[in-house]
Parts: sequence; structure tokens; C-alpha cells
Amino acid sequence: MCCLRCNSLRSPQDTHAINVYLLDGSTWQRLKAIATQPTNMGGLNLMKEGSRQYKWLFSKSPPKIIDERPECYAEFLRWLIPRQTQLMPLVERDLELRTLKMPQAARALASLRCIKAGALRCIDYVMIKKGLHVFYFVKGRHSMMEGEEGMYLHELAETAANIITSREADPAVLKAIDLDIETLKDLGFRPQDPQVNMTWFDVTNVLIQGLDPETSEELMPLIYGYHERVTQRMASHLLINAEQISRTLTILAYLFRSSLNSHVVGCLTWCIHHVGSTR
Repeated sequence: MCCLRCNSLRSPQDTHAINVYLLDGSTWQRLKAIATQPTNMGGLNLMKEGSRQYKWLFSKSPPKIIDERPECYAEFLRWLIPRQTQLMPLVERDLELRTLKMPQAARALASLRCIKAGALRCIDYVMIKKGLHVFYFVKGRHSMMEGEEGMYLHELAETAANIITSREADPAVLKAIDLDIETLKDLGFRPQDPQVNMTWFDVTNVLIQGLDPETSEELMPLIYGYHERVTQRMASHLLINAEQISRTLTILAYLFRSSLNSHVVGCLTWCIHHVGSTR
């Protein structure tokens, strides 16, 4: 998870900068006014207050990212992704009308203008959701080492790594992005056709409003490369940690079996040091 978070902070997505800007002071109220006020008053007159479009865009305020928590990132990305195209002209006008000293404002605008960043935000969202799925599945299953539910620790780690690196548009991914099979069919996809090799990249691109098929196709090499780079780091860290846990528990079991004497305290002290140095 930290691989994805760090990459997102340094990448064109700049998700955290967008979050900081939108939640700064009166910014959210200003964007509402810009969307509805006439042009001679500094607005863009894009919609009527209380209209269906207005309610969809502004009824829910931006969720706050707290301490870079993955759950907060996921919630904010879920909110932002379908709105990013509509927000961009509002942010442009806001920053034309006032000067903000906070560096996140300019970075937020640059990110919202960038089609590439919008596409990669979709990848970030699904990857965080996958990471959280794996985390909550493993959490509390402390007896996996002994084969709980027919699965040993190394098998669990390999299964989790496969989930993270998979490109398949499976039901779990579709649920995460609030799409189902029928909606996909309405959008022109044929997910149940065996001749169609559909990835979840193809599906997430439909969430970006205003993204034409030609541009979507051009972005695919970038998306594939980004996904490959991040997921390989996530899977590698996961497998390494699983191996270290397994090795530590094996050593601990050996010590308990062979050191039930006056040296047991020293053995346990060494084991605790080993756990601390290999976690």
C-alpha cells in the first residue's frame, strides 16, 4: 500500500494536492458560486442552483484525506474520478479570480487539466481497493501458518499477489467502481463474450467523462506500464514480508522446542530482536 501511496504523491495525479486545495477555507463554496453565477459576475453560468447536475456535483463535499490513510485516499478518489472533468473549468476560473499562496492550488489545477493524470487516478483507486481487500482478508487470520481454511501462509501470500497483479475485470473490481455487467453492456462492452479479452483498464476509462476512444487507446501503454511498475512492487513487498514472517515463526517454534531450559530467556530475546530486524 505504501508503494502506491508514495508513487501517487510524486506522480502527475497529485491527489493529495487536489484534496488540500478543495478543502481550503471557502474554496468549495466559491466553486459552487462559479458554476451558477453569470459571467458578468465572475461565474461560468454552467448550471442552475438546485438543478439535477448541480445536486450531483455539489451535494456531497470532498472527503478529507487524513494522515495519508489508504481508506481516505480510496474514498476521495471514488468521489473525485467522476467529477474531475466538471471541476477543472471551475478551478481554472477560481484561480484566475484570486491568488493563493498555497502551492497545492497550482498543482491541483495542473493535475485536473492532465488527461493522463485522470486515467492514472482510476488505476490508483482500483489498486488501493485491491490492497484494502487483501489487508482486511488477512487481518485477524493469525493461524494461517497452520493451514486455516486449507490455506497456508505462503499460499495466502501468492493468492494475494495474484489479486493485486491481475488485469481481469472480475466482479470484485466492477463492484469497487460501482459498475455491473448490465451497465457494461449499456456502455458497449461484451464482458461475457469469450472472444473479448477485457481488462479492468478498459472499464475504468469509461469513468473519465470526455475521454474519447482514440485518446483512451493512446493512454493504454502508459496505463499498462504504470500498473506493472506499481503492482510488481506491491506484490514483491507482500511476498517478502510473508517469507520473513514464516521464517521468524519457524525459528520461534524451533527455539521453544529445543531451548526449554535456563537459556530460554536469552533465546526469546534473540528471537524478538530477529523479528524487529526483519519485519
